Amino acid sequence: MELDVILKILFAVIVNGFGLIVFWSFRFFKMDKKDHEYTKAINKFGLKKKFEEVRGKKVERKPSTVLTATNYWLPLVFFTITCSILSSIFLFPSELFGELFEELTSDDGTVISSAKTFAHNPFFMGMLFGNLDISDLDMSNLNVQDIQRRSIATLAWGFMGAFLWAASNMVRRLSKADITPVLYYKASFRLLFACAVALIFSFISDRLSLGEVSYTSSFVPALAFVAGTLPDRFFNYLLELIKTIFNGSDVNTKQLHLRNIEGISASHRERLWEEGIDNAQNLAQASLTQLMLKTPFEARQLLDWIGQAKLLTYMKDDIKRAHAVGIRSVYDFIALKQTYTKRGLDNMAALQELGQSSGMSTPKLAVVAELVNEDLGIKSLKGFMDKLNGKKEVTDLYENNEVEAPEAPTPIDPILEDKGDDSIPSDIPTSYDQ
Repeated sequence: MELDVILKILFAVIVNGFGLIVFWSFRFFKMDKKDHEYTKAINKFGLKKKFEEVRGKKVERKPSTVLTATNYWLPLVFFTITCSILSSIFLFPSELFGELFEELTSDDGTVISSAKTFAHNPFFMGMLFGNLDISDLDMSNLNVQDIQRRSIATLAWGFMGAFLWAASNMVRRLSKADITPVLYYKASFRLLFACAVALIFSFISDRLSLGEVSYTSSFVPALAFVAGTLPDRFFNYLLELIKTIFNGSDVNTKQLHLRNIEGISASHRERLWEEGIDNAQNLAQASLTQLMLKTPFEARQLLDWIGQAKLLTYMKDDIKRAHAVGIRSVYDFIALKQTYTKRGLDNMAALQELGQSSGMSTPKLAVVAELVNEDLGIKSLKGFMDKLNGKKEVTDLYENNEVEAPEAPTPIDPILEDKGDDSIPSDIPTSYDQ
């Protein structure tokens, strides 16, 4: 067997089998850990365990019962087929595109005609795919084969950039035990989207400003690879070029964007998007237990994000002013009222002072504070946060350091008392106990 055939087989196995390797690694080495962490968090909050019917048996609801193996086969098949089709572009160029890659002529007139080696592979051709400068408006100088070879090379490099990004994302998600069926659909569409964007971008690449560097077609593979890894940014650039057509924006893309929540990165936004959370309003109304069940984020992190999201839905344009005076989530309004009530002070005076310091409307602050303090759902979330930063943990910390422990805080609501499973009243909003 020739070396080039062996290399092609190895490459096909790695690329087309990567999704399956990640899936089995997750099922055999990470699922038990995910179940343990979820059960531990539920017990910490004192929530009742949920049960469901699985194949005629009543089992405890946890990640392994929600993410069953049967949910993965169709996404895995779709991802594998997508990788197989796109990878064949540079694995079998001669078989797919015939004479385009059977004989190539370099700039000095040298003919390269060995169709059995990687020399004709669009991934390794370099400038041989065609030294094409479309800025030359003399169409008689253009070679159709050069255009076609450049397009094929662009697809090959765009696919490689997208696949490497998808593979690194899967490995990162595997380390956090967060491999979901949607991940494979998302990766598949990203491969297709990246190749399309890279190809479109190659058509206008000769018009780009590259500073003092003169444009040549040698930039096409590099641009295609980067477009494959960052298709969203390149697509947004294309939209900017025609922004007079796509010039719409609304509150969801500005005030309520997830970028306005501290701690949520681009990768976090993509993961939340998989759960149908596109903006702060969606996150504010999301079920805490569902996010704990289906995402890799810790309960403390989710509670903080939901608290910030709820505040953002109230404040919108005033969110930066609220941050400037130390109000970063709805929990701070509850803590403020607790502190002033305990000291026998007027909470309204504090809101007036905050309004004067930040430049916000005092009536607006008062309305938001009232809504927050009357919301049972927010109080429940604050109670869960208190459990994570619990009285016992603080007491143990001070005892270990031989420092006088502070006075234990007074519970703001009976639902905060740790009485086990039966301590959760029936009037808590169901979105936080599903």
